[in-house]
Amino acid sequence: MRVLHHNRFTSILRSLQALTLVGFAWLAAAENARSQVSGYAETPGPATGPAAKGDYTTPAWWSLVRQAVPFTWDSKSQLGPVTVPIPGSYGWTVLKAENVEIRTVPSLSGDPTFEAIVLPPASGHPTRTERFTIQVPLHAEKIPGSGALVIGFHSYSVSEKSVFNNTDLPAICAQKGWTLLAPYGLLDTHFGNVASQKSLDAVIALVDEFLNFDLNRIYTVGFSMGGGAAMSYAMRRRSEDTYRVAGVVNHTGTMDLLNEYSVGSASFKAMLSNPLHFGNPPFTKNFAFPYERVSPGIVVGGALDLQRTPARNLNNLAIYTYVNPGDPQTGLVQDNIKVAGQMLADGVNINYVSSFNGTKHHWDTMDMYSAMDWISRFRLPKDPKSALVYADRKGEYHYVDVRDSQRLRTATFGLGAQVSGNTFTLSDTRYLDKIALDLDRAGLSTSIRLNLVWSTPDAGSDIVVLKGYPVPPTSVEFDGILSTTWTHDPVTEELSITTPTGPTGSDIVILVTP
Repeated sequence: MRVLHHNRFTSILRSLQALTLVGFAWLAAAENARSQVSGYAETPGPATGPAAKGDYTTPAWWSLVRQAVPFTWDSKSQLGPVTVPIPGSYGWTVLKAENVEIRTVPSLSGDPTFEAIVLPPASGHPTRTERFTIQVPLHAEKIPGSGALVIGFHSYSVSEKSVFNNTDLPAICAQKGWTLLAPYGLLDTHFGNVASQKSLDAVIALVDEFLNFDLNRIYTVGFSMGGGAAMSYAMRRRSEDTYRVAGVVNHTGTMDLLNEYSVGSASFKAMLSNPLHFGNPPFTKNFAFPYERVSPGIVVGGALDLQRTPARNLNNLAIYTYVNPGDPQTGLVQDNIKVAGQMLADGVNINYVSSFNGTKHHWDTMDMYSAMDWISRFRLPKDPKSALVYADRKGEYHYVDVRDSQRLRTATFGLGAQVSGNTFTLSDTRYLDKIALDLDRAGLSTSIRLNLVWSTPDAGSDIVVLKGYPVPPTSVEFDGILSTTWTHDPVTEELSITTPTGPTGSDIVILVTP
């Protein structure tokens, strides 16, 4: 995923001298741009630390970095859909090759800080523009434990600036040598919707082109709506082809959007149903799915519906959850208690903290230093041998690939690999039509007999694709009875098995003999 585009950036820098392009501000951040944000001169030199990439030694190009004028840290400003500034105005610098405008802004920590506008389609959306604010560490190579990327998600109806001016994250990240990225999410009231998550994918990829950070130490942090977004983004990025989150700090954030809609005002319902959010009311026929897919848990009858609690996708990660019992948002507090309680019951590595800190709903009720110190101990773990999977879309989850599932439904299943018996368990499959298993990544072998244990409560059957079979097997048996409901593809080296029609009532053992 990560490539150093040395030749391309060298070309860009040479173009700078010809004034055909202007510099991307944070390229200078590692060593040269501190004078732009802190107000004192520093002799420009080459960027040598791990916070920058490429060849940035071209003389004087860094001087094109400009301070934002005017600028405010007011997090209630610049709300609604992101507007595109006039190129070259108010300190904005244009990088045409990346479809980005960027400017330096006053630093709250001493580390260089930048505001960026990303135009479509580079924004991850075909027509909408994204904005983010980023703080880049200086001399990170001298700080033990440096290199992490912290993604801070803002709360409802404020901008990404609230992550900077309402939290200790700027000071913490500067102290630890971490990069702090605060995305706007295309809208101040995005609720972690699918569009905002796709936009964040694009922003991280853009940042990854220019800055070094540890791919195994990406942490999401959020409060209120942002806490839900921090959880939701992590739970929906579980494959090797995505930027995967190593740990989550959730401050009173998980919420059931179906419930929020049902108890909301007419104006709130209209907002959630407009095209900038989810596009339709959740109870429109066949349209509840977009609301459910970003909710870490759905509450039915006062309890979590465990078949609709995709926060359980995070059961192998480190999760820090905080609630303030004095928070006037009592429904939100109860929702977070339910989700945290279920994760504790599932044996998740969750640090659940509940402490009274006034009758207010605010970032500062949580001790951010304690939260970040705890989460910093963890790196992205290896794919678990056993896991619950909530697949709301096709794609990879751990070492399985959901190739087809029932439309507008979240496929759920349990998976497990036992190396000693060369056994793979695919249990309790719901709304799943076709799945591919990467046996090698699971630590299993195709050269000896494979035991595939399968069960479903559904009325249909599943197609289970086994990767890594260059030749067809000698036999496939269902509970000791030879089966002919399989095919082999020598080109893809895949064995496709159509399971019996369910519900199974109990496990069915499928034996594959090479």
